[in-house]
Amino acid sequence: DLYQSLVTVNPVTLIAQICNLFIQLFLAKKFFLDKVKAILDQRREAADKEITDAKDAALGLNHGLVLHRNGTVTHLGARQYGRDAAEEWRGIIQVAAGAFHSVGLTRRGMVVAAGLNLDSQCRVSGWTNVVAVDAGLRHTVALLKSGRVVATGDNSFGQCDVSGWRDVIEIRCGGNFTVGLTSDFRLLATGDNGCGQCNVSDWQEVMAFDAGLWHTVALLSDGTIVTAGANGHGQCALEGSALFPAEEQEQRIAPAHPAETELVYVGDQRD
Repeated sequence: DLYQSLVTVNPVTLIAQICNLFIQLFLAKKFFLDKVKAILDQRREAADKEITDAKDAALGLNHGLVLHRNGTVTHLGARQYGRDAAEEWRGIIQVAAGAFHSVGLTRRGMVVAAGLNLDSQCRVSGWTNVVAVDAGLRHTVALLKSGRVVATGDNSFGQCDVSGWRDVIEIRCGGNFTVGLTSDFRLLATGDNGCGQCNVSDWQEVMAFDAGLWHTVALLSDGTIVTAGANGHGQCALEGSALFPAEEQEQRIAPAHPAETELVYVGDQRD
């Protein structure tokens, strides 16, 4: 039996076999790690090459998109978030990334989307005359040439209730809310307002704006910054700050030279 066979085995032979087994395991592990390192190095080199001709980029919770000057897209992240489909897109002029889906705007004013579609956030094939797109956690929004806005996807917070918006010239998606800038430079907002991120109706003469997961920030014509929403990481700490002196207001849209431009930021710096 097995016991007797083990007892009769030469101890030297047994030790040699065990050592040989460990050597094989070590070599297999080394081969595997070397293979992984080679793959990672290739991806880093590819990423360096890909970024050199980047025209636009978008970052979601779990993946990123790089838009190249030739209208193609590189998807950085897990395949289930639309990698295969996105890298087949052509003629793209803008990209957006949600939590689990990818969105692209074509030169013809049409929209393509790929990734998880559990809330119909990728149901965009019928949209035309689109001039801008954006993506929230699980919803997609598009701005039309007419100044109207369309949306699809999760609407549990009312983030897709934009059918009544008119004269919109720019859009942004937060986590579960949507913000639009109108032609009279005021903001519209709909969706999750649990942190007050949609309390923007009093802001006037908005020159630029953006939306995070739970906060909204805007630059006004007098150079001051206004914010609304969550401030757990200090992301709204710029409230009331002056981005530029009053005597330079007429030049605020076009800085004299990129080297003379100063970048300021606040918020979570853990990553």
